[in-house]
Amino acid sequence: MDRDFATAVAARRAEAWRVKDPRTVGSDYADDAIVESPAAGTVSGRQGIEATYRMWFTAFPDGQLSQEEVFVDGDRIVMTYSVKGTQMGEFLGMPPSGKHIEFRGVALMKVRGDKIVHERRVYDFTGFLVRLGVIKAKPA
Repeated sequence: MDRDFATAVAARRAEAWRVKDPRTVGSDYADDAIVESPAAGTVSGRQGIEATYRMWFTAFPDGQLSQEEVFVDGDRIVMTYSVKGTQMGEFLGMPPSGKHIEFRGVALMKVRGDKIVHERRVYDFTGFLVRLGVIKAKPA
């Protein structure tokens, strides 16, 4: 795997977010891939991963993903990104809030051949829930 492959994955992911296409982003994952995410927990298999993206795209129809940096080391890719959007649909059982969210994250991926086999996403999910008004935070 090389930087061109990683850059192509990042470009497909950004385009899939732009047009809200879970199949396109799902096509980069192996059939038995595992994704660990603060929002969705551990999701196994391409269909489950596509369902997770569908949930995000439905809940945040104006959602935008911006890739910031892509790093490659052997069979590993690290991508930093930012997400922003407005919750207009149900998300993880939470009714639409109409609230705007914005957060930065990191995706740590392991690749086998030309497919992602494992991905761990790291972002501030507690801050995300505060922005949606699900939990309250006291000012400092």
